[in-house]
Amino acid sequence: MNLFFQNLNQKVVIWCISTPSDNCLALAAGKLPANDQQKAARFKNTKQGAWWAYVRLAMRNILGTYVGCEADDLKFQFSATRKPSLASEHKSGIFFNLSHCSNVALLAVTECSEVGIDIEKIKKISDMSLVAKHFFSKAEQQYFESFITQKKDQIFYEIWTQKESLIKANGGGLSLPLDAFDAVGLSTKNWTAIKPVSTQFASAEYRTRALCLSEFGLSASHKAAICVSVGKRSEKENPKIKMVRYLPQHD
Repeated sequence: MNLFFQNLNQKVVIWCISTPSDNCLALAAGKLPANDQQKAARFKNTKQGAWWAYVRLAMRNILGTYVGCEADDLKFQFSATRKPSLASEHKSGIFFNLSHCSNVALLAVTECSEVGIDIEKIKKISDMSLVAKHFFSKAEQQYFESFITQKKDQIFYEIWTQKESLIKANGGGLSLPLDAFDAVGLSTKNWTAIKPVSTQFASAEYRTRALCLSEFGLSASHKAAICVSVGKRSEKENPKIKMVRYLPQHD
C-alpha cells in the first residue's frame, strides 16, 4: 500500500476515501474476508455493494498500517450496541469511526479517546421541518427555523451531522435521546464542549466541531462533523485534526 503518512503526529487523523475507478471498485470485494464479501453481495444495487466493499477494504488497509499487520489479518470486536473496535489482541490503543455516503467516505483515527464522525450528502427532504421537530432539541429547532428557506438544507445537515457524530462517539446508539443535547451554531475552526442533559449520561462529556470540507477539496454538496469523548485518556487541550487522502497503490 502506498499510503500518505506525512505529518501524521496529530491527535485525530481523518482519512478521505473517494470513489475510485470502476475497475478498482469491481476488484475490491474479492480482496475482503468471506463475511464481508457476503455483506457486499447482499446489496440490491451492485454498484453500491462495490462501493461499500471498497470503503471497507480501504478501512482495513489504513488500520492495518497503524497496527502493523496485513489488512486480511485485522480482527474486530463489537460492543453490545454493535460499535466496532479493533480486537484486543492487536493491543493498538487506536479508536476509529467510519462514515460514508454515495461517493465519499471519512475514517477518523485517533489515540485520544472514543471518536465519532458523520458525513452526509445534502439532498432535499420534503418534510424537513417535521423531521427537525421529531429529532432536534428545542434549541436546535429554533436555530433551524430562524433561517430562510434557501439556507435550511445546509443548516439541517449541519445539525444532523453534529448530532450523529456525537451519538457515534458515545456508542450507545439511540439509547442516548436525540433531544438530550444541543448541537447548534458550531464553528468549523473551534471545538465545542457538549454535555448531554440525560440521567443516563450525566457524566458524559464530548467535544465536537463541524468540518470545513472545502479545505479537503470536497464540494459544498456535503456536510460533516466529528466528535471525541472527554475521558481519562483525553488531554485538556482540544485535539488537533489532520486531514489526508487515502491513496491506494493501484486505482
